[in-house]
Amino acid sequence: GTLTPGQKLSVAGTIESTSGGVRFPDSTTQTSAAFGPSFHAYASANTSTTTSVWLKLPLDSEEFDTDASFNTGTNRFQPNKAGYYQISLKIGITMTGSGGFTNYLSLYKNGSAIRNTHKLINYTSAFTDELIISTMVYLNGTTDYLEGWYTTNSGTITMLSGASTWMSGHWVRP
Repeated sequence: GTLTPGQKLSVAGTIESTSGGVRFPDSTTQTSAAFGPSFHAYASANTSTTTSVWLKLPLDSEEFDTDASFNTGTNRFQPNKAGYYQISLKIGITMTGSGGFTNYLSLYKNGSAIRNTHKLINYTSAFTDELIISTMVYLNGTTDYLEGWYTTNSGTITMLSGASTWMSGHWVRP
């Protein structure tokens, strides 16, 4: 239907694939629309943990979740679409006292840490700070899940709620 095609196949109208999808030069095949899960979950209350006790981030509230892939009961992101996801994880913290403390934030996949960050802080009174992880993760769309965990090597760390502590992510590609 195209009088002067720009490529070997040029269609003036709708192209339909009834099975199989579309195969690209990088050998990937797309069998559904490119849109995938997207979410933003956050902690609704401050939570504290003590020296060397890892605590799962209590991400019990959502701003949005396009396909119910984030479970606020288990604090897990478990999408039903396989692919690569851009994930960001942030924790706001506060501590009081004096000394040098190292605070840790980890992104777990299926119960094991896959990305970690930490920060050594020397202080003589109260302070507020944040730790951030941003990464690309492949999830299989069935059993894979993500969680955030945090701890400190000394004293008591308080995780701040709301805009201070959250996890967000979106599907990028198959």
